[in-house]
Amino acid sequence: MIALEVYAKKNDMQPELELIEVKERTLIDEEGKGYVHFNFLVKRLDGTSGLFFAEVHPDCREEEDVYLCIPLDENDCGHCFGCKDRAKDLKHPTSGGYLGGHKDLGFPFMVFESDEDSEGEI
Repeated sequence: MIALEVYAKKNDMQPELELIEVKERTLIDEEGKGYVHFNFLVKRLDGTSGLFFAEVHPDCREEEDVYLCIPLDENDCGHCFGCKDRAKDLKHPTSGGYLGGHKDLGFPFMVFESDEDSEGEI
């Protein structure tokens, strides 16, 4: 609700938008910083609905905890490393603008060996 309120306030749209439901959501931990990405469906006063993307602090309680909240276009297909495996259906804005999910981090403390490193091992 806070993310939608921030968007509406910035765009002088209150009370034109109503939250219908959260569709997808995931938590991203990127080098000690947490981000929650989610999509939610919104109903407008004219009866039409639209999908939104928001990025917020994991403990979102006030407007400052909302990093980004924008409506998505049907063709939006932004890439997010943080959501690619855990929330494959979560849509991101093609234009970017979100803070988390730009680094390809494996499971914490996991070391990956290349094929060349392990060739001589049995």
